[in-house]
Amino acid sequence: MLNIDKEDLAAIPLLSVSDDWRRVTSSCGYLTESGGVKYFTAKYIAPIYKKDNAQVDEIFQNLKISEGKFSIIFAIAPKVNYRSPIFRRVKDDIWDRYRSPGDFFYDRWQTDLAQKLRDFPSDYMSVIGLDTLNEKQIQTELQQLNLSRDAIVSRGTTLIYWLRSSESLEYFRRYCPDMWDLRSLVINFDSTEV
Repeated sequence: MLNIDKEDLAAIPLLSVSDDWRRVTSSCGYLTESGGVKYFTAKYIAPIYKKDNAQVDEIFQNLKISEGKFSIIFAIAPKVNYRSPIFRRVKDDIWDRYRSPGDFFYDRWQTDLAQKLRDFPSDYMSVIGLDTLNEKQIQTELQQLNLSRDAIVSRGTTLIYWLRSSESLEYFRRYCPDMWDLRSLVINFDSTEV
């Protein structure tokens, strides 16, 4: 038997996987007074590169400047998805700083961001997956967004669009020109590990 004091034990990791294999929960543990181990859910943020970290800071500087006012940020990251370290870091930091949990994940069943913004107003909305739709869906979606611009702008919502390539910006120029003209930041994350 090992002789371990409570102070010597920083954390005992424990991972659990949900039945559908979509969610992994990380927990840490500590020794209790009775010598047992008590576990608690740990928040895990994957490491990101220094350059990307500086760009995340730039996003938050922009959010601070535009707080309460409409802004639209385009974050371009080659392999971005809802599990990406950078996306998770920004999403978690928005929650920690502003307690505003707005997320919108485009897929073939969910494509009406303008409707979601009308039904569930949010100060901050991270939008991901637009460039996974076909061009006709993108055109329809962005035209709807352009038509709803006055309501979105008047609420002071900040939209953070996560795109996989800078070519996707062309969709905004073509189909949503008013929103494109209101952009406040375009940022490129070069790392392939985003």
